Amino acid sequence: MQEIVPGLWLGSQEAFLDADLLERNEISHVVTVMSTFVDEAGDRVPCPSTEPYRYAQGEMTRLIIPVQDSPTENLLQYFPRSTEFIMAALCTDGKVLVDCLAGVSRSPTVVAAFLMEV
Repeated sequence: MQEIVPGLWLGSQEAFLDADLLERNEISHVVTVMSTFVDEAGDRVPCPSTEPYRYAQGEMTRLIIPVQDSPTENLLQYFPRSTEFIMAALCTDGKVLVDCLAGVSRSPTVVAAFLMEV
């Protein structure tokens, strides 16, 4: 997990599943860029729709962007929603982790889109 700019972190699902790491870095918001995600009970579940899905998980707020790891996936349509979520969190002194399975394609794309927008 790497801090890209103050308060904005990039990582893999492994980083998201490390509760100590999240707590040490005061992560309050998570953008998960995968078609399945680990829910509050620790189970892997499919996204409930093809639309981004926002919910509270304990003291953390999550935004799930339901995309496959595929070069033909259209991430562009999700940039306004993810940028708005990240900006709102940072403006309220939140700390945001953007993650995907390996943290090397989908999540960096969302972070890059955010950085280009702001």
